[in-house]
Amino acid sequence: IGKTMLRTPVDTGALREFWQARPVEQNGGLYLHIRNDRDYATHVEYGHRVVSHGKERGYVEGRYMMTRSLTDMQLTVEQDYMREIDNLLRRCGLAE
Repeated sequence: IGKTMLRTPVDTGALREFWQARPVEQNGGLYLHIRNDRDYATHVEYGHRVVSHGKERGYVEGRYMMTRSLTDMQLTVEQDYMREIDNLLRRCGLAE
């Protein structure tokens, strides 16, 4: 969540402050539930059309602050997992 907060654009700071994470047990697994209760959070994440007086005036690109942070985390978790497996195999004498 720290990476997501740092990637969140700041105007008033409210969007950045509203990120929350909590662990959730479900179907025998442990998951991290991440949310932002600001009503415009999804628009900033994924982008949105700009409409004025009934006419489309353009499009604001998404910032993908949570999407990019989750991608980074998945890569880090995989690397950490492989490093721990290698360490375990070395400690057991099964690898050099």
